[in-house]
Amino acid sequence: MVKTEDEVEIVKKIAYLFGKPNFGSKPKGIRKLKQLRIMDPANVCMIISKTPFGKKILSIFVREDDTAEKIMHDIKEMAKFKFRTKKEIKARYSVRCLKPALNILELCTDWESVEIQMRDDFPIKLSNEHFDIILAPIVEG
Repeated sequence: MVKTEDEVEIVKKIAYLFGKPNFGSKPKGIRKLKQLRIMDPANVCMIISKTPFGKKILSIFVREDDTAEKIMHDIKEMAKFKFRTKKEIKARYSVRCLKPALNILELCTDWESVEIQMRDDFPIKLSNEHFDIILAPIVEG
């Protein structure tokens, strides 16, 4: 169970990456979705809810221009990514995004249940029981 004071900290950490919460009107159909996703303005970080608690937190950040169809499309596209590999991984990720992402996961679970999946120059996926957080790599070129 996540404590109320931890919920406030989680919202603050998400706001650091995604900007101010949207307490205004939400697009139609959002309440009916089982999962929500939010994407930062630079398209570097996406968070996908996995539980009602996660959905409650992310609903604060859904923008007015998001549609239920757009959200479901993004979640289905992310599900197609295959993260398994047996070779050495070489990828770089923004500390500005990685540190708050780990803090978000830490606040709503114990460290032992955080899963990290990655591969060469591919998005990293950080997961716990409430959220999947996907971060784009920094690609040289």
